[in-house]
Amino acid sequence: MTTPSPDSPWFLLWFILLWTFVSVLLAICSGWLSLSHRFRAKERHEGEKYSWVSGSMGLRWFPVGYRGCLSVTVARSGIGLSLFFLFRLLCPPLYIPWSAVEAVRSGRFLFRRYAALELSGEWSEIRVYGNAAQRILEVAPATLNETAP
Repeated sequence: MTTPSPDSPWFLLWFILLWTFVSVLLAICSGWLSLSHRFRAKERHEGEKYSWVSGSMGLRWFPVGYRGCLSVTVARSGIGLSLFFLFRLLCPPLYIPWSAVEAVRSGRFLFRRYAALELSGEWSEIRVYGNAAQRILEVAPATLNETAP
């Protein structure tokens, strides 16, 4: 199958179908879709909000990266995650209470500090970078914090 020319009447349909396919694939591979069954945010939560945050979700060695398109809310009761609206297909906003977090690790990947959250009963690891990561490490209950080697 060839890609339709941008001036073709079929281009818009092709683009929408491609965007939908890729969005669904990323929602599944990252684990966001499965997390949404358990942690879908039903309301807005109060806390410190960070916009345009980078992060990743999925398998530890093969995550789906979200470069600058996450919004993160860090609260005493948990952490909220949402995606920029253009990438939100099958990825509703999440709110994960600290009681569902098994461990919080800090680490570095190429000069960038991150906070990694491991959730109980879930295969997807969540990594958050930058100032939001620092705040997660400060707010997470002390019993959860570990330092990565």
